Amino acid sequence: MKKLLLIVLIVLFALTSIACSNNDSISNSLLKDRDALMERIKPLDNYIGVENSKGGSDYKKVLLDFMENHLKKEVVTFETINSNENNRSIVVTNKDGSIFKVILNNDKGIWFVVAYTEL
Repeated sequence: MKKLLLIVLIVLFALTSIACSNNDSISNSLLKDRDALMERIKPLDNYIGVENSKGGSDYKKVLLDFMENHLKKEVVTFETINSNENNRSIVVTNKDGSIFKVILNNDKGIWFVVAYTEL
């Protein structure tokens, strides 16, 4: 299990490195230093509420659909930073260099985006 986690982290790091080389608007050091990214994203509280988001049983599909169709962003990476049975906070980096924190809620097995904020 630890090896799998290490492989996933290496792949995420490689993807963010590629994103940095293609787009200078995301700070290379911020994407490499995930702790610094988390320090900047966690205290954000200026969320924009989302009503009537498209729901689904797979939170990843719901997240990607929201980012691509609602916000018109091409996702490069995403990472859950906080979760429990009914809620999930996810940091999303995008091809255009933008970084979002997205909040999803689970209602009886169906995930919905309820709020987001941009870094």
